[in-house]
Amino acid sequence: PLAAGSSLLVFSGDSQQLIAIQPNEIHSISIVDGKDTKLAHRDRVVFSNSICDARDRFLAVFAVGGGSKSEFMTMVWDLSRLDQPPMELLHDDLVYVTGFNDDASLIITGTRNQTAQVWDRKTGGMLGSPLLHKDNAVKRVAFSHDSKWVATVSATDAEGDLIRVWDWQT
Repeated sequence: PLAAGSSLLVFSGDSQQLIAIQPNEIHSISIVDGKDTKLAHRDRVVFSNSICDARDRFLAVFAVGGGSKSEFMTMVWDLSRLDQPPMELLHDDLVYVTGFNDDASLIITGTRNQTAQVWDRKTGGMLGSPLLHKDNAVKRVAFSHDSKWVATVSATDAEGDLIRVWDWQT
């Protein structure tokens, strides 16, 4: 049994594994034999904030790397290939939020440094220019169903939340 406090439970794509996210730990638990395996995340400090795509095929987890210089990232696992290491999307600052488009081919991240960025899920490459808020950290992100538009939310101190809609490809 896992300790209470798992923030996300999701089944792998083949429904043979249960993925449990806890602060600083990610577990893959076999439905067949109950074997509990910690997923590799090297020396990363894993945050319990995490999200899956709409069909529970991919898992994104926010993390900070150790060492002399902190590395801020989103780690992305293919839930049908848990034996593979996660893709690491590196950022300049702490990642607050991640989202997938409908077919999980694109990822968007929002950070403390007031930017949102669209990524290619297959290659891990950045797509388009960073979307700069100029006022505060990006706290929420979403794709339109056709993936042409991105919505972002930043929290402002005096005026409430500021919502922006972007054609991220231009």
